[in-house]
Amino acid sequence: MSGLIETFFKSLNKEIKYCHWKSIDRMDEVMTGQTDIDILIDEGQISAFNSILSKYDAISVRPRLWMDYPSMEDYLLYDKAIGQFYHIHLHYRLIMGKKNAKEYILPIGEIYFKNCVKHHKYDTKVIKPEVDLIMLHLRYAVKYNFLQKKYQSIRKFNVSEIEEMKFLINKCDENDVLNSAREVDQMLGAKGLIFNYFNKGFYKSPLKNVFQTIGLKKGIKLYKRFGGFELFVIRKIRKYLNLYAALGRNNAKHPVQGGVTIAMVGCDGSGKTTVTNRVIKELRSKVSSRKYYMGFNARSFSVRTKVLAFLSYFPRSAKFVFKNEFGKRVNLAGQMLIEYAGYLDRKKLYKRSLRDRANGMIGFYERFPLKETIDYPQCFYLEKDLEIINRSNFLKKLKNKLEEKYEIFEPADVNIFINTPSNVIRERREMDDKTFDKICAKYNRVKKHVDSKNYFIEVDGQMSLDEVVKEVKNIIFEKLC
Repeated sequence: MSGLIETFFKSLNKEIKYCHWKSIDRMDEVMTGQTDIDILIDEGQISAFNSILSKYDAISVRPRLWMDYPSMEDYLLYDKAIGQFYHIHLHYRLIMGKKNAKEYILPIGEIYFKNCVKHHKYDTKVIKPEVDLIMLHLRYAVKYNFLQKKYQSIRKFNVSEIEEMKFLINKCDENDVLNSAREVDQMLGAKGLIFNYFNKGFYKSPLKNVFQTIGLKKGIKLYKRFGGFELFVIRKIRKYLNLYAALGRNNAKHPVQGGVTIAMVGCDGSGKTTVTNRVIKELRSKVSSRKYYMGFNARSFSVRTKVLAFLSYFPRSAKFVFKNEFGKRVNLAGQMLIEYAGYLDRKKLYKRSLRDRANGMIGFYERFPLKETIDYPQCFYLEKDLEIINRSNFLKKLKNKLEEKYEIFEPADVNIFINTPSNVIRERREMDDKTFDKICAKYNRVKKHVDSKNYFIEVDGQMSLDEVVKEVKNIIFEKLC
């Protein structure tokens, strides 16, 4: 278990009335950051809990605007030592119901605080399995409608709640289940509906007693926030808004302080693509994250760029027809045309990234244009091309216009240089001497550019992949705090 998460729970044990209120069968996954930490705390201790969060540099995150639920908050903890994020799902009251609605809020916190115990493996307070089993049946009853439950019964299809019930039943004492059911029934004013469900043993085979789960819903109907029509409309609207957001890889959570743009810079073969993909994969399950490929190759061309690339083919081939100064000038004009096409694609992505950042997205630039260095028009800094351009007023004007347009690409919020020397790159991948010479030239240009700026954060690319990924995540965490 993470050292940070262990000390975090020790702090809660000393100061806060709390309980990890569900999924006690998955505590191993909880403690390793693979699933959420679902904590219920006393409403009177919100301020004290926030003080503890501040000690651990917790990052407050918010859901999409249309997915905000009452009495719930979300935070991220980060353990720098192992490079692991943990998602805290904080509850002041128990909220449950159908997906995209959560239409029930139950005032039942005191039963949880009274019936929590220390976990047998971890130093944290979890709900007793008997109470967890009762509340799981309530969640199951309101989450699925009658037809869905009947379908599960006929097809013998076990949803996650059914699997968790099987786990909990083996951990429960039957008399304790009945005593807890009576207590829950009385607190919620269910008039015996909850107690009778458990007293008659329906909980032992929920798929064979689908009709009886209706009684559980009736027992908590006083705590329903929406009527039937409202519930239908809200669920449909949220469903399609979520689908639209998912198409843009927009996760349900965003940092409260806003989004961040991150430029991953390095020579070809430095590992920046692999590192970026690893970091995004880990972040995306916690907060909205996506990659913007700013490179320039045929696989990423838009239709407009493909047309301009086709048109540029003819002037670019002029140097093979006219093997003189004129042919070279026409060739350079063709190069500038295709570079302009690349600029249009990059500009579109760049503007999208700024919009996403304003909406809370963490965006990664892969192959971000660096002036006269990499992913920037080569004919603007190669000496043999510059000599020809400077002898032509027309080409100089084209060059100046295109350079002005590239000024739009300002440094990202975080600029990370993966410093992998060219000799290390050659050790990692096979290449001939000619390719190695090109890698050396690119590395020297990038290194010179990075050294001339004061906003780059250098990461040693000679470390193992896991170490580089952890270092990059540490840098991102520092920016989000």
